[in-house]
Amino acid sequence: MINFQELILKKICFIFFLVLSKIIAQIALPTFQGVHKPQSHTANGQLNYEVHTSTSPTYYADTYSELISKQGTLETSGTTSSIGGPSTSDYGLINFTHQSHLESVVGDVSNDDFSVSVSGYFIPQETGTYTFTCEGDDGVFFLLNGSVVASHPGGHGTQSIGNHTGTESLTAGTKYTLNAYMQERGGGIGLRIFWKTPSNSSWTIHASEISSE
Repeated sequence: MINFQELILKKICFIFFLVLSKIIAQIALPTFQGVHKPQSHTANGQLNYEVHTSTSPTYYADTYSELISKQGTLETSGTTSSIGGPSTSDYGLINFTHQSHLESVVGDVSNDDFSVSVSGYFIPQETGTYTFTCEGDDGVFFLLNGSVVASHPGGHGTQSIGNHTGTESLTAGTKYTLNAYMQERGGGIGLRIFWKTPSNSSWTIHASEISSE
């Protein structure tokens, strides 16, 4: 004869131990949420530019903020992939030593008393210490993430690449804001920005590490 009370008790015990085992498993094994990976950005090989007249033609800027404060009328602006190339003779927006080099990118500009502002992002392909150089005619300033890395303020001609340098420890795939400024007071003009990667000791411009957005 079947003992229904005993059968019911066994079922209750079975259900109890089943529920208890699930609770213990959830406590013992943490929920897997996946590994967070930092976002890796891709460069588009372009930079933004603005060309302004000067509100104070007789001055030489000692700092980039002073240069910005005395920018006058916006003459032209845009985005370009003509930034310069791996060779020091590949001219473009961040490698020009003559007015014709600049005008081939941005169009006609004033002969004197103007400034060029370059903006975008630097996205390193390697992790490690990068070395940057910034030369120009007249004053020039190069910044990453709002901090001056290399500069040569005042009135002067364009010196050889590597005279004014700075280093930054960067992480591959990370987006760093990039700004460069050149002041033209009179005479010749120039802006030359090059860098050395952690694995290469030659000065170069890698479009693959430059982006307008």
